[in-house]
Amino acid sequence: NTSRLQHRMIMLQQQCEENRALFQTQQAELCVYEAQHGQLQKAVSGTHKLLLTEDVKNEGIHVIGYLQDYNTLKKQILDAKTWTHQMASLLQSHLKPQDNMIFCQKNIKKLLVHTNT
Repeated sequence: NTSRLQHRMIMLQQQCEENRALFQTQQAELCVYEAQHGQLQKAVSGTHKLLLTEDVKNEGIHVIGYLQDYNTLKKQILDAKTWTHQMASLLQSHLKPQDNMIFCQKNIKKLLVHTNT
């Protein structure tokens, strides 16, 4: 039983780390997207117009995406944040009290810092 719980805890830690990495990637994409199209988003006001940008390195116009992609990305970031909190809660419930305190102090703070940046 202990072995099974330890295996589950390891799997949850891996999933938590993967979701944290995914969250960071999506948040970075959102920051880039907002930096390039922040003002345009307000002007479009809900329509699904195509957004274009010049890519100097490749010398051409490339499609960035649709407004709905922007909203989808924001939702995915919020979902990733929720999943991270849920997995952290599950991990805490499987740890011994002294391990739980260490986990809380080191990892939860780190996760929260990353989700708030």
